[in-house]
Amino acid sequence: GTWQFTAARLLERPINDEPLIHDRIDDIESFFHLTNWLALRYTPHSIDGSDLAESLRKNFEDSYVNSATGRTHISSHKRLNIVSGDLVHRPRFANKGVFRVLFRMQVILSKRYALAPPEDEDDDDPEQEEKIEQPRLKELGTPLDDPQWLPNLLTSLLDNPKIDWEFQSGFVNHRLIFPLKYTVAIKEKRKTDRTFNSEGSRKSLRLSQQSSPHGSRIELDESD
Repeated sequence: GTWQFTAARLLERPINDEPLIHDRIDDIESFFHLTNWLALRYTPHSIDGSDLAESLRKNFEDSYVNSATGRTHISSHKRLNIVSGDLVHRPRFANKGVFRVLFRMQVILSKRYALAPPEDEDDDDPEQEEKIEQPRLKELGTPLDDPQWLPNLLTSLLDNPKIDWEFQSGFVNHRLIFPLKYTVAIKEKRKTDRTFNSEGSRKSLRLSQQSSPHGSRIELDESD
């Protein structure tokens, strides 16, 4: 699938650099990221311009190349958004149905990334402190274990008479504003960064640009 919407755990640098296996719940998380992005780009809410552009960039576009392995990973922004619900609550979505879908999914999916204390913790073990700092997934709750959880959730919200799905349901193409100094800095970085020198890296860059959900809609604010 589109990497901008791939589950955070599959894109972050794994412990011991061992690749993780894609599972059913990763697909549910991808649906959450896609729905969140669509709601931010095309439904009425309270953030816009440079604030929206920066939020989208951090949560859906940021990546880096591990110089040791050559693999591309993301930072912790996407995982932190799931845990905190920042891009669910901060925009104040006008359509409460959209908000309810995102909120209910975020609450359940956040369980994937909640920190759990290591088993057999030994205070005298000098290596234990490093292990404690590593994020560990808690056991998944009952909702995520149920294959029908997401279809049932969507059905219940769509059928809920208290939710007005028609209110503020119009299409809004939010303007994205990236400061000129930011775009210039990125261009200069790409000219000098070694990670873009190889043919493989250039091919990956072209593919990522082609798959960017922002497409050609990004606008520049030259006033900065």
